[in-house]
Amino acid sequence: MELGATQGPVSIDPMLLDQARQISAWMDAGDLEAQQQSTLEPVDTNAVAARQGQADSQATLPDAPSPDLPAGTSLPVPDASAPDIEPAETANVAAQSRLAHINRHRLATPAASLPVTQPVITSGPQTTPKTPPIEAEPAPTQVAAVTGRIAEAEVSAKTNAAMASMPGATWAGHLASNGGREVAILIPPGVDFTKPVEMITFFHGLNGSIADKLANPETNIKAAMLKLAKGKNAVFVLPNGSPAGVSHTGARNATWMDSAKEPGQSIAQLQDDAAAQIKARWAPDLKIGSQTVAGHSGGGKPIANAAANGTLRADHIVLLDATYGDWGDQTAAYGRQHPDTRIDIVYTGGDTEKHAREQFTNLANAHRYRSNVGHNLVPRQFLAADFSQLTVDR
Repeated sequence: MELGATQGPVSIDPMLLDQARQISAWMDAGDLEAQQQSTLEPVDTNAVAARQGQADSQATLPDAPSPDLPAGTSLPVPDASAPDIEPAETANVAAQSRLAHINRHRLATPAASLPVTQPVITSGPQTTPKTPPIEAEPAPTQVAAVTGRIAEAEVSAKTNAAMASMPGATWAGHLASNGGREVAILIPPGVDFTKPVEMITFFHGLNGSIADKLANPETNIKAAMLKLAKGKNAVFVLPNGSPAGVSHTGARNATWMDSAKEPGQSIAQLQDDAAAQIKARWAPDLKIGSQTVAGHSGGGKPIANAAANGTLRADHIVLLDATYGDWGDQTAAYGRQHPDTRIDIVYTGGDTEKHAREQFTNLANAHRYRSNVGHNLVPRQFLAADFSQLTVDR
């Protein structure tokens, strides 16, 4: 090799050089967090030296300067414009030094002193969101069965026998509001006294009775009442008619609910007395939601009498072939005074139709219907009817 020749290419471990440069950048920036999170493992300097020695042994190096170099001879200075490349030995030693420093720093720095990214905490108390509990659907209201058959003293055997044929709870006794005569109270199965109850008061026809309306195979309304109760939360009141006086046919009922002739009689008071019996025995918190008053045939007379005397109280009036004579006049007058009271009138023909057409003309809350059954069967057919679904007879 000639004197003054420039040293040839040097061999530098590329992986070691890259790691050294990366670590140098971290240290210059003071980014210890990045250093801690790096995937670099502590460097085995012995392995690096061995690897570097193997590379150096394979490289072709120029001959060493002659020991006979004359005194004062200087080596040529490298060109300043050449790339700034450290000799292999210098670069590798520098990298090893930096790696050793980093390894020592890793071992000496407690984990607690390293910067940790903190979660963002908003002001105010923090609570862990909770899944709202799933509320169970309320169980359906259980309606306590109302039972008991109560008959006051001196109730007739016929009335007692008829009451025994009715399901549910029953009461029979004498009330002054009905002239001291018998009154039956029927509470069908399924009545819910936690809800408002409709009270339906039914007046039988001429020569009729409670027993007739509950036990007579032809004219009883038991099935109609039970059917009606299925669609309504209802109780029934059945009073016995007056045996005194005469009607237009010479039969009884003429003075029924006529307080002028039989003082103390009153439909409104009868309703209150019946409610008191129910409260005392089955439903202390009874609430009457509405009052329906129905009469068949001669049962139209007590309704007319109460209307004339001011003791009628009804949200719904049902006249079942019961518009004889001038009876409808008083009831129609009540309807005009109480426009919110619905009046449904059923007739079979003849006098009842004639009077119904004459007496309830131009009364918006009155509705007329023609019966498709005979007179005695009208209660069974129409007591439980949904009049809103029937065809009005014009």
